[in-house]
Amino acid sequence: MKRVKFYVESPGLLPLVGRFAYGVSPWLAPAVLPYALVKNDVAGVVSVGLYAGLAYAWYGKESRKYLKKVHECFWGQFKNHLLARRLSKVIRETLENGGLVNRRKKEIRKFWTGEVERVVEVVEFPGVEIRMDEVNYYLRFRMLPGQRAKDWEARVDAFAQALGATLVKSKIDKGIVEVVLQYRAIESSVVPLNESGARKIQLGMGSGGPVYWEFDGLPHMLVVGVAGAGKSTFLRCILAQMGKDWTVRIVDGKQVEFAGLARLGFDVVYEKDDFLRYVDEAYDEMNRRYALMRQKGVNEYTEAGLKPYVLLVDEFISLVESTKSRAQKGEGKSERERLFETLNSIATKGRAAGIQMILVLHRPDAAFIPTLVRDNCACKVVLRGSETAFEMAFGTENKRLTPLPKGQGYCQLGEEILTFSYPNYVMADFLRDMEGKLGKESVRKGAVLRFPGERRAN
Repeated sequence: MKRVKFYVESPGLLPLVGRFAYGVSPWLAPAVLPYALVKNDVAGVVSVGLYAGLAYAWYGKESRKYLKKVHECFWGQFKNHLLARRLSKVIRETLENGGLVNRRKKEIRKFWTGEVERVVEVVEFPGVEIRMDEVNYYLRFRMLPGQRAKDWEARVDAFAQALGATLVKSKIDKGIVEVVLQYRAIESSVVPLNESGARKIQLGMGSGGPVYWEFDGLPHMLVVGVAGAGKSTFLRCILAQMGKDWTVRIVDGKQVEFAGLARLGFDVVYEKDDFLRYVDEAYDEMNRRYALMRQKGVNEYTEAGLKPYVLLVDEFISLVESTKSRAQKGEGKSERERLFETLNSIATKGRAAGIQMILVLHRPDAAFIPTLVRDNCACKVVLRGSETAFEMAFGTENKRLTPLPKGQGYCQLGEEILTFSYPNYVMADFLRDMEGKLGKESVRKGAVLRFPGERRAN
């Protein structure tokens, strides 16, 4: 990440010429230095010899790398200056047009007499810091005295629009405004298959490299996205990384999305009753694991030789809506109340036992997903969400995030919100990879294939 200088006013032509001269100085030096050091005709010969040496070095594979580094060291300063001028101009105009500057009159007086010579308008800007990487701009403003948080809240998005970027994050606290803007899409084309079975899942590629969900520390995932947002493609990327010895149970609310996995022998169900059964079995497995861990005197599932147990529920809201919300005669609690209690227990206690939930839904509505469950999903992913979805998933301060194109999304891992991209993983490639992971010979013989893990006997 590099810092970019902010100019309170246009630096003018002279710094531009100076930076340009500095940027091309390595290539001008052979023409100038000989004449500065040698005051005769030999200077021309030396100059030609130096340029010939540069040309020879350019055609050498190893030496060319060093020439490029030298060039970038000098020419990069000029490019950074151009970038600083452009960003500063846009930010200054955005601050002025948004009313986030102070304007005051200043009298210019004569030195000897003290008489007022003229009156000028002075524009006072907030303190501005600019940093950037290959994907994002990171802007930090220090408010001027007298400004309030609400003066900035409605104008944060103006910086994204002015810079042609996407608002990734904004935070206003104690007179400091922090804004993260994505100006370039993140490239991601390779699906990681996690052949080692490491206990982490790569969500995609972020600005600083791969973004990992390390679920032992940040349990449970919530995936939110409207229809057509790419949730199914994203889930394929997630499932392809799960270890062969993990327990993976899938509730397919769409009833067609994971039918191919069912044919390979995976634990895939579709109906409400099976959904409730899978939730109950995950709860029972959690309690069984806790009993085993107490018996062995350990407090983490890995210390007891256990493997991750994953319950993935697609179309979670529609499945919850199909449950009975009123208690039947003679029952103390309704079907939905019992479901919510079980989910709450898994959400709060499942991590140490290695029980992970991945809940996929259109909106994290509190009427259909318990607040405790939503809050205990330490990994939250939003794909092309609405303002309401952003607010429910990430909090009120992040409700103005801009929906990203298909293939990109926001994720919150703990407290940090990041943007990431994931590959277009088509169903045919997904099934081929899963078949290869489980073994073609077993599939051909029609064996019951699934990630067995440490599941208890039914």
